[in-house]
Amino acid sequence: MLLVCGKQKLEASELFAQSILQIQKEMKQGDWELPIDSPYQFTDNALIKRTDIKDCKGEESPKRSTARNKASTKATVPHRDGTSQG
Repeated sequence: MLLVCGKQKLEASELFAQSILQIQKEMKQGDWELPIDSPYQFTDNALIKRTDIKDCKGEESPKRSTARNKASTKATVPHRDGTSQG
């Protein structure tokens, strides 16, 4: 695992890198950080393996209608006697 601080680079185990990032957070300093292209992210005091962003994007759903109380068509209710009333 790689941490960067300006031009310096540090190769460390996941546990050691997580410890460094946790201590920095407690001290309110952010000198060492994960590189932008790191497969990990530091969230909630833990290193978490990032998921592939392409897999997370679902297909966009169609925009919802703002008129919530309006029906798109008139409902027809079938009756037991075979006649329909509209």
